[in-house]
Amino acid sequence: MTIGEILKANPHALTVFEKYGLGCAQCSLNTMETLEQGAEGHGLSAKEIHAIVTDLSAKAD
Repeated sequence: MTIGEILKANPHALTVFEKYGLGCAQCSLNTMETLEQGAEGHGLSAKEIHAIVTDLSAKAD
């Protein structure tokens, strides 16, 4: 799933991304990059990526 698809599917995704320092809504790559690719590109660790996924899942409920 691309970052853009996540933003469309989860109304709270932008808040979660901003919490981790990801400006994904404004990035032109959000239609091509997965969350993992984008987060790694910003220097986030696998543990931080897992935390983002956890936060996104909690906010989707």
